[in-house]
Amino acid sequence: MKYLARVPCLLALLCVIGCGGGSSTSTPAPTPTLPPAASTTLNICEASVCPWEISFPTGSYLVQTNLAMTQGNIFVDGPPYWVASGLGPHSPPGISVSPSNQSSTFDLTGTLTGDSVSMVWTWVNNPNPSPLQCQIVGTLNTTNNTLSGNSTCSGGASPVAVTLAERAVGLPIKYSGALAVFENSCLVSPPVQGCPSLGNDNVQVSFAMDASFNITATSVTSGVDNGTYTLSGPMIGNTMQLSGILGSQQVELVAYFDVKGAYGGSAQSLIVYQLAYPISTQATDNTELGYMGTLNPTN
Repeated sequence: MKYLARVPCLLALLCVIGCGGGSSTSTPAPTPTLPPAASTTLNICEASVCPWEISFPTGSYLVQTNLAMTQGNIFVDGPPYWVASGLGPHSPPGISVSPSNQSSTFDLTGTLTGDSVSMVWTWVNNPNPSPLQCQIVGTLNTTNNTLSGNSTCSGGASPVAVTLAERAVGLPIKYSGALAVFENSCLVSPPVQGCPSLGNDNVQVSFAMDASFNITATSVTSGVDNGTYTLSGPMIGNTMQLSGILGSQQVELVAYFDVKGAYGGSAQSLIVYQLAYPISTQATDNTELGYMGTLNPTN
């Protein structure tokens, strides 16, 4: 697995050389150590666990997961319960999202033998209603940690090309932008025409992440909501789930890290949605996703 290069410390050594006659000796000055240069991105990997994205054909799915590959085993760190769906119905920037909750549960298992990968991705309680299961087989390129292969899904569908890629870019620490705000009750039971926005918040967000990929976001907000708010939750692959108080209501947000700007944002932007709260009311097929907007890095 690849690791994020750490920002090196800069060491400055200062010596004062004494001058003059007699028995005068030089006295070294204290050796100052400059602080490390401030990092502008969060670590990509934690130990051998790194974020990966599985890309099915355009218009289908982007499966998000944190995993480590060792010979004979693929260790999946937590459920891959964020799935970004290309060109979804609630997706001005080109994606919509489906969380894992009472309506949708996802599972991922796999093995690595040499450079051959075999994985099974399962939508456990697919509302079709039978589980949807996809067998993924391919070859791992250990130079850039990508995989190319084929996926065969249940239901008799023909195999389709699929790729896996380990994210090689750290999440910037600071973002800003304008985000729309929605009423939770509307997202739970949306009208035919969808939920109207209550207005916009101008936000400046700082992110921190621990060794288990848990994100803490501190947002300085003005507009519909005014104040400083803290939201937290996991980051899996390129997608983070954040919950907490925003203004007068508890919110559940999801943000997709658009690494290359491939889904309507600019490179390394965050495409943000407000989900129904509580998350158990978020039905994959018939509950509104409130598209809030896009945040851009300010580091």
